[in-house]
Amino acid sequence: MAFILFAAMCVTGCGLTQTIGDGSAEVTRSIFYKKIKEVHLDFQVRDGSNLNDNGIALSTMHFIQLLNRYALIKQSRNSSAKNH
Repeated sequence: MAFILFAAMCVTGCGLTQTIGDGSAEVTRSIFYKKIKEVHLDFQVRDGSNLNDNGIALSTMHFIQLLNRYALIKQSRNSSAKNH
């Protein structure tokens, strides 16, 4: 009888521990991780780039997730070097 009671308490304790762990992880996410709900995009057309055989510019869009502005600077330099 004591073993069954002990086993039941252990299983209940595991569930309780998991629930507390999930709750604290959710609180941490809500405080430290910003959720983006809205994205504002600015489109600029460059004449003379990505033309088809008839000289009409094709619509091409690249979406790049950047962790910092240095990646954007590097990407811009690489694109400029390829276009010239």
